Amino acid sequence: MKNRGFLVRWGLTALLLLVAGVLAGCSGGTQATNWTSLTVGDNVVYVADLEQVRALDTESGAVVWSFPAEANLREYGPFYNVTRAGDTLLVTSQERIGGGFIPQMGGVLRAIGSDGRLSWEFKGATGEYVAPGVAGDCVFVIGNGDGNVYDIDVA
Repeated sequence: MKNRGFLVRWGLTALLLLVAGVLAGCSGGTQATNWTSLTVGDNVVYVADLEQVRALDTESGAVVWSFPAEANLREYGPFYNVTRAGDTLLVTSQERIGGGFIPQMGGVLRAIGSDGRLSWEFKGATGEYVAPGVAGDCVFVIGNGDGNVYDIDVA
């Protein structure tokens, strides 16, 4: 009987260590899977810095606005690419889409106005956006890791 108690304690200890190891892998910070980008226009530098998209004054370096106003990686981001289309910024991120025990990751494309406010978002891609894409004549074209190329009306 002494051996049985000893084995149960060791079994529980091993199980707790296994659970702790698995959960420790979930607690890491944001890991960049791509280079971030920036773009310049009208004396403002727009930069994706994983946690936020920031508009910086080119002369002073002061933050004009940030999206989101407070970094919130549970809701937005990480942000990778910023492309300018007129007065609209097109920003890509990789986020959890849907709920459940094992959420799906997918690319999210957002349009942010020159005032830092969200205009619209597109969550139809199931892969990651790996390049900034190009904009012209109110159309934005970007490839996605899901094997599709998306052309989106910026307006």
